Amino acid sequence: MCLTCVKADFPISERILSAANVEEAKGNFRACVGCGRRELVVKNYEENVEKLSPSSVLSGCHNHNQQQSSRCVRRRTVSFNHECGACGHVVAEHSCSVLVDGHSREVDMTCMLCGTFEDIFNIDEVRPEAMTR
Repeated sequence: MCLTCVKADFPISERILSAANVEEAKGNFRACVGCGRRELVVKNYEENVEKLSPSSVLSGCHNHNQQQSSRCVRRRTVSFNHECGACGHVVAEHSCSVLVDGHSREVDMTCMLCGTFEDIFNIDEVRPEAMTR
């Protein structure tokens, strides 16, 4: 990660930025320290989805309680590098994790260029019809 290439390191973001919408992060990109150009590309994209046992999540998450122990819990992690398209210099490493159980979604994004974002969404509040099922 390169402090010289970014205007502000780890700014607070108001939403999740993914590989599809990284153009929004260009406002925080000065220029490549290696070659001086302003060409950003996404490289080394990796995505992983894993099913977790609810009991392993209960100990680490403050939002869960024992009533949720029978739910299917999934964690999706995405990571990639923001690199200079001209010379390949790594500007920033981007990582995002989304933990979903039956009623909530916990999101954590960390990137020197895009910023940091962390939130817990109650899915039942977003979709009230889910409570009647």
